[in-house]
Amino acid sequence: MEQKVKILAVYLAVFVFFVMAAAGGLFGCSPAVCGSRALAGAVVMYAVVQISGRIVIRILLNAIVESQLRKQNKDSQ
Repeated sequence: MEQKVKILAVYLAVFVFFVMAAAGGLFGCSPAVCGSRALAGAVVMYAVVQISGRIVIRILLNAIVESQLRKQNKDSQ
């Protein structure tokens, strides 16, 4: 599951990189500025998706475990 989060993070980071580079180019920034800002945006996007993806996975797994425990408690009573 974490592998899928990593793949999604890479795809979104690449997408953000090109969108930010194109936006910078359209607004007349120099190529160095466009590239550095786009790289910074891509790194931030990668980190945000990785962290939020891990949080979501933990929340979902915790909910599944709690649901199974409640189900077992009901069955045993």
